[in-house]
Amino acid sequence: MTILRHTLGNIGGVNPVQYIFKEDIASFIINPATLYGSITLKPARSWNYLYGSPESIQVEGKEEDSPAGMKYNYQIKMLIPKDRPDVEVILRNLITGT
Repeated sequence: MTILRHTLGNIGGVNPVQYIFKEDIASFIINPATLYGSITLKPARSWNYLYGSPESIQVEGKEEDSPAGMKYNYQIKMLIPKDRPDVEVILRNLITGT
């Protein structure tokens, strides 16, 4: 299998989704004025990646009333290629440009 790096930062329809485990977070702060959040990771921790195509990623959301206001719950489902070392190397190289 050969995958070529697409120019202009588009890696040809392969989309990364970053995630982190709550145990790896040192602090999570939300600015009430802007509603922007800031996450500080613990030392030697980094974001994890999952890769999928637009056809393999499904996002479902539902809203619920709560005493504090509207609560939104999102669920992301992805079909991820099997954990094959050759595929992982190709995807990593697409992101890093090597």
